[in-house]
Amino acid sequence: MKPEDIPRVGVDKESGYLFAFISNVDRRLIAYYAPLGEMKKERIAWKKLFTPEDDVHDFELTNRDIYFLTPKTRRDTRSSRCLSKTPS
Repeated sequence: MKPEDIPRVGVDKESGYLFAFISNVDRRLIAYYAPLGEMKKERIAWKKLFTPEDDVHDFELTNRDIYFLTPKTRRDTRSSRCLSKTPS
């Protein structure tokens, strides 16, 4: 992390995931995720969700999918990514 980065972590009980974000003046998201069960472990095994290269500005969740907003997609289409609940 850089000195200008601001870390934050959130819990989405409905989806069953933890999310970690690194914020700065760049609107593109830097995000990681882990199953809620990882909180019981000594160290959380975070998986990369979005990097600045993905150009994602916002996202919404269901219990299985994630829908994200990026200028790379047309307005009349949805972009989605499935979250894996099993470690890779």
